Amino acid sequence: MTKKYIFDNNSQKVLLCLLGVINMLFVVKYCPAYSFLSAAIYGIVLSSSYSYYKYFLQDKLQKRHVYILLFALIVCITISLLLLVDPYNVTVDRWSALYNWCDTLFQGKYPYDTLTHTHIPENYPSPFPIWQIVHIPFYFLGEMGIGHLVTLALACYVLYKYQKSFNLTLFLFLILLSPCYWWEITVRSDLMNNMFICLLFITIFHFSFRETRYMLPLGIIIGLLLCTRLFTGIPLAVYFIPYFIRKSTTNKLKLIAGCLLGFVCPFIPFMIWDFDRLFFFEYSPLMLQTKQGSIYTLIVGLIFIGIFSFCWKNYKEYLLYISVILFSFILLNFIKFIYHDGFMTTLTNDLFDISYFNITIPFVVLGLCLSKTDKNENEKISLFDK
Repeated sequence: MTKKYIFDNNSQKVLLCLLGVINMLFVVKYCPAYSFLSAAIYGIVLSSSYSYYKYFLQDKLQKRHVYILLFALIVCITISLLLLVDPYNVTVDRWSALYNWCDTLFQGKYPYDTLTHTHIPENYPSPFPIWQIVHIPFYFLGEMGIGHLVTLALACYVLYKYQKSFNLTLFLFLILLSPCYWWEITVRSDLMNNMFICLLFITIFHFSFRETRYMLPLGIIIGLLLCTRLFTGIPLAVYFIPYFIRKSTTNKLKLIAGCLLGFVCPFIPFMIWDFDRLFFFEYSPLMLQTKQGSIYTLIVGLIFIGIFSFCWKNYKEYLLYISVILFSFILLNFIKFIYHDGFMTTLTNDLFDISYFNITIPFVVLGLCLSKTDKNENEKISLFDK
């Protein structure tokens, strides 16, 4: 009889703690009457559900019909939330930063010169051009939240293709149990989706294209991902720095050239359109994304990236380290606010946006779903095989 374990490796203990802490923050914030009791109950439910699944159900539920059932359930809940919640009644304006940008663009006006639906003077669109362009189809459909369904479908497709390495049932199960995910859908936030797309690219590259000789196209794709949000630079740097170091000088130059092309070219039309508003306006996307955090957290973040880039030896370790880096980066800023204003005041008065912790969730969840061995990492898998 095969001996069963709740955790396949020590990394998963850390990742489950991170998943629990992030979700418990959302429970504390949005269940204020019994905040800490609710958070404690949630923590118990999450850990016991995960343990029960891993110990008793894992082998039984790794079936295609289970994937479909869980996927359909998440889709039904998502559609229900999108229909029930009027986006104009929520104070989170990430959806309108995308929608109003598209609306202004198709009116023939400079798209970054528009406010979000909150009409707060400093709330201008901050996502870079590629992420805005990706959402144009959802603008024409009239619902930016459809992006969540598309991202979920892409994630499920990729994990299904790599099912020797990932547990798709557990992935969908953990998504169902994550209040932070349902918060993202309710307010139509695109932040977690952005990081999911970045992670899916890294996953596809790791399992199918690590031996590619096409450095210029690879660099262009990396540059295009950087041209969504600067946050994507952290996981991309930790993964690709050691890859870059091992390449020849010619390939290094091709990779750098590709990154510059992918990042700079989407900005060129906007440079021509209104150079001053793009580079010197206080609330331009470049200004808004580069002013996040402080110089101290930036320095610590760069140190973490430099160290951990050369520490990971397999994908399990990569997902662990990048989860810790992203969580720590946001936590440092959170602690600064707690120090000045206290925990509950910071949380309930929106002095700090805890949704930034959600950039960690894709890496945490995939790390928890990774198989216990790394034997499949060296097996090249085609993403398009039947």
